[in-house]
Amino acid sequence: MKIAIIANGEPLDRIRLNKILADVDIIIAADGGADICKKNLIIPDYIIGDLDSIEEISDFEKSKIIKRPNQDNSDMEKALEFAKRFDADVIKIISALGKRSDHAIINVIVFTQFEFNQKLEIYDNYGKMRILSPGRHCFKFEPETIVSLFSLGNISALSLRGFKYNLIKQDFNNGFCGLSNETIAEEVEIEFIKGQLFISVLE
Repeated sequence: MKIAIIANGEPLDRIRLNKILADVDIIIAADGGADICKKNLIIPDYIIGDLDSIEEISDFEKSKIIKRPNQDNSDMEKALEFAKRFDADVIKIISALGKRSDHAIINVIVFTQFEFNQKLEIYDNYGKMRILSPGRHCFKFEPETIVSLFSLGNISALSLRGFKYNLIKQDFNNGFCGLSNETIAEEVEIEFIKGQLFISVLE
């Protein structure tokens, strides 16, 4: 099962949005994300949040409205917690970045703390981002694909193979920032033994 959570950040291009949603089983709008759905003629299955950002809640008669007024949690946290009940294989996060920088930064922090964050695929108008856990990860990309890697905390024994800029078992005690690296092989490898690493692929 695949779930999409549509937030209230920068809207995606309509063609890109429809392509991302093509194989999704359930659509959850996180509060103001419902208005992005409306503008793109999408009917969310659920709308969740404190509902203070939606222009007209009456426009969503076919959606199940779940009001969660608790201000101790963001609307993204509420949507992710709700999504857990469906035991999805993939949770696509859409429009969680852009617009207000404070919301974008908080969303990124929320993603690192989510219990099942390896299921997350985070989309914007430029590409897709995932969170990697310790271990060895192999990916196949087109040659010269732009890949950025970064962490918010310590990364231990980080190795990169198949990139223009490779690493061999290096430690980064104040976070890692590998902006706009480039693939030079059909298959690349990313390996580390401790921490969380974001991988962002330009599409």
